[in-house]
Amino acid sequence: MKKFMKYNDAKEEMNRIKNYIYLVENYKVDNVFNWIVKQYALTNSIAGVVRSARNEEDHKIFEVVDREKVLSVLNSPAKDELHKIIIQGYKAKIRRKKP
Repeated sequence: MKKFMKYNDAKEEMNRIKNYIYLVENYKVDNVFNWIVKQYALTNSIAGVVRSARNEEDHKIFEVVDREKVLSVLNSPAKDELHKIIIQGYKAKIRRKKP
């Protein structure tokens, strides 16, 4: 926990986290786009997604997943709830890094 919070705020945060975990665990991966969304949710890292692609047994994924492909997924309009969440997290992350 990053900061002390009121009981109701903690309950809301817990529900938000439970929903996120449910979305990630039950995310249907039936194409490269969805594979990237799930991997980014698991790693929170573009490099982590590319690294996971290298280790993937399905070489079709390795052939098409690079930094630019991951960025295109993160910068595209949200296709579903998990995609929307990771886009928001990515944008918040890059805003923090800008001077």
